[in-house]
Amino acid sequence: MCDRYTITVLPSDLELWLNVKSPYNYKPRYNAAPSQFLPIITDSNPREIIMARWGFLPSKSSDTGISPKLYNKPLDIIKSSSVWQKSLYSKRCLILADAFYEWKNVGKDKKIPYRVFPKQKKLICFAGLWDELTDYNKNTQVISFMMITRSAYKPVNEISGTMPVIIESGKEMKWLQGINLSNDKLMDMMEIEDWALLEHHPVSPVVEDIKIDNPDIIKPVPPSDQYGNYTLFD
Repeated sequence: MCDRYTITVLPSDLELWLNVKSPYNYKPRYNAAPSQFLPIITDSNPREIIMARWGFLPSKSSDTGISPKLYNKPLDIIKSSSVWQKSLYSKRCLILADAFYEWKNVGKDKKIPYRVFPKQKKLICFAGLWDELTDYNKNTQVISFMMITRSAYKPVNEISGTMPVIIESGKEMKWLQGINLSNDKLMDMMEIEDWALLEHHPVSPVVEDIKIDNPDIIKPVPPSDQYGNYTLFD
């Protein structure tokens, strides 16, 4: 399960990267989490970044305790569901990021957070699905998105069994726009395993707290669990 990531670059970096316009209310996030408004690009407007809510809205008016089913959608489920395949064909988005967090289990109820990032320090795009949904609390329409996840490959599988789907560098807009691409081709682009792309290091367990969102939490630290106990596991 991936429920945290980072997008720490300046607006100008985003615009140069994919030749798109960034929104005025974008700001770097060091601890992006579900229910926050974060930068994406949708297939309906591939030349503009918008701020969208991470997590589809629940059908009931209460939105407390958001379920992972509302913010992550495993690729295997999309493959086996005609409903989600339809969403993939018509409601794709790119989730703009430069890293993500995963937690390594090192014992009963003990886990160590890691930040996973490109070796070349480049920006990356996660595959996502989007929709315009009703926020019953505010009686308004909200653009929301889900992150597509998959089984982890090296080196992420040393930490976790799952990870976000990362679209191959240079092919982001091809996947997003989907010109002359069938659903099978779109899914093939999400199954590529680039083992040389990523590296990772342990970070402070304070990343568990979504209220903490500052540059210090992405720095490498000695591995410690969520209780602050240092461990030999790395």
